[in-house]
Amino acid sequence: MENNLTRRRFIKKAALGTGTALAASSIPLFAIGHSQFKLSDINLGAISYSFRSMPSSAEDILGYLTTAGLNTVELMGGAIEGFGGAPEGPGWKRGPLTDEEKAERAKHREDMKAWRLKTPMSKFKALKKMYNKEGVKIEIVKFSLDRMSTEEADFCFNVAKTLGAKGITLERTDEAVKQLAPLADKHKTLIGYHNHAKVNFNSWDAALDYSKYNALNLDVGHYVAGTN
Repeated sequence: MENNLTRRRFIKKAALGTGTALAASSIPLFAIGHSQFKLSDINLGAISYSFRSMPSSAEDILGYLTTAGLNTVELMGGAIEGFGGAPEGPGWKRGPLTDEEKAERAKHREDMKAWRLKTPMSKFKALKKMYNKEGVKIEIVKFSLDRMSTEEADFCFNVAKTLGAKGITLERTDEAVKQLAPLADKHKTLIGYHNHAKVNFNSWDAALDYSKYNALNLDVGHYVAGTN
């Protein structure tokens, strides 16, 4: 019985995600012998990470979405903050960093913190307006909250609310699901933890107990690979 309850709870909490999980109210009903289906009945979207090999400003991403006929997006923090005028940082690099590269990244983190603590929400109201004008809703935003100070995380929650997002996503770690729970409670905003393959069915039990706002950003492919 306990296992069944846990599974039902799992499914209920898994509803955070653009194109990852669908709430029951979004699924059209089919009567026997009557299989009419309207694409407009479902919100189709993508995470902006899907376009990472192309120019990835907020404006660029909006163009890709509208060209593809998508009406919702999980928008990565880089595009959001870039639109708001955030300082540019060093590019991503695979493998070990030199001391100089580490220092460069440390300075950029400090620059980003200073920028976040002084930037008004009006920047992000303009971003929401731009997307909504083209019929695209910013459903979810992605920020690495677990790598930020509390003040910076507060800023990101406020950005999410300003954009009209239902929640924030980030990568799941045992530390993050516990550390960020009080902030999720404070802001009354969902945090969807994205799973990679190193999870099993019980990986979420404690996470979901820490806060009613802790949720799953369920990657079905990774989940199956991790629990198969």
